[in-house]
Amino acid sequence: MVKPEGGGRAAVSAGRRAPATPRLRRDTLTVVLYTQLCVFGFANYGFSPSIPLLARDHGLADPVAALHSTAVAVGAVAAGWATARAVARYGRTRVQSGALLSLAGAVAGYCAFPWLWGTLLAAAVLGCAGNAIVNITTAALADHHGRAAPGAISEANGLGVGVGMLAPLVLGVTSLFLGGWRVGLLLTVPAALAVWFLCRRRTLPSAPDHIRPGSDGGRDGPPVSFPASFWTAWSVFILCSGFELCMSVWASRELVVHAGLSQPTGTMGVTAMLAGMVAGRLGGATLAQRLPPTRLLPCSIALALAGFALFWAMTGPAALAGALVCGLGTSLHFPLAVSRALDAVGGATDAAMSRFALGLGLAVGISPFGLSALADAVGIHLAFLIGPVLLTFALALSLTLARTPAEPAGLNADQPADRVPPRDGKETA
Repeated sequence: MVKPEGGGRAAVSAGRRAPATPRLRRDTLTVVLYTQLCVFGFANYGFSPSIPLLARDHGLADPVAALHSTAVAVGAVAAGWATARAVARYGRTRVQSGALLSLAGAVAGYCAFPWLWGTLLAAAVLGCAGNAIVNITTAALADHHGRAAPGAISEANGLGVGVGMLAPLVLGVTSLFLGGWRVGLLLTVPAALAVWFLCRRRTLPSAPDHIRPGSDGGRDGPPVSFPASFWTAWSVFILCSGFELCMSVWASRELVVHAGLSQPTGTMGVTAMLAGMVAGRLGGATLAQRLPPTRLLPCSIALALAGFALFWAMTGPAALAGALVCGLGTSLHFPLAVSRALDAVGGATDAAMSRFALGLGLAVGISPFGLSALADAVGIHLAFLIGPVLLTFALALSLTLARTPAEPAGLNADQPADRVPPRDGKETA
């Protein structure tokens, strides 16, 4: 029988009692994974504010410039389709290294190409590489930390958003003093190369050997069949992501049109939401070690609903406070929904994260544009009521999830019940 080296997701199997409070160990591998997510955070949060600047430089109409966001969504869908297959063939370490190099190349091409087709292609590669980094990082953290994974995933995403918050500021400073916004965004390139160089000899933990999802590029064996609890958590993630994206893209306009704030102050509303997300994810890392995701997730959605009510109904600084509370609430949606979903997949973390990438691509491609189309018909203030509708459905599903036991996905019938994802990709007999 294979014995776990420590702290795996299935540690409570075979009659063993897991500790009530899992301890998050921030070892070298954890720091490596955190830095990779920080690089993606800077590129991701620097890309969106660069689109209108690119449109100004190239003389693009707004609808044409918005195609770059669509290209990122297409890249995210491609990552969802290809990442698990690539990992099964080449391993997490090689695929993650390739994703870091591709991210650096995509940012360089986006800043350098003078042609629309070139910048659109670069945006698609950026979306694919960035989501591959997120997928592999999350799966590796889950397999490495076991029951402490919700805290690790929350903390990693908090740091990524925290670094990402600096990107718009860096773009603004370089636009004013250092020759243009491209200089700021291009800082992603040396950062990605530095992380790649430092991490290239660090082997990421692999999924257990008994996970062989044939339909996802595995070597053999039957396809992964995820249980209903996985798809419920996945649906919660999609609904919450749609809300977060609508807020990220259109909150500043709502603050100007309804809350009566100036354009610069309205833009600060997005920063306030991001600040709430950073605080929530860093603080949530501690909470997630003490409370189960099924209990925290409905509370975080309810907090986001309360923040949205303040944001939507109030004017002036009170609306900014609502955006901050929204950020606090939405901060835990991704790490908690993902952690709950991974509890149900029996170690098939790469295949599971590919499903999340596909869902994120759909959310990116649909929700902000859907709100925009609705705003053209009824105005931005009424159109924003789509937000609480999404969160209400998410809250109902999360409450259902809290009453559903986490049953592992059906993989191979002869899978040993006490098989645990190894902490460092190795096993001990």
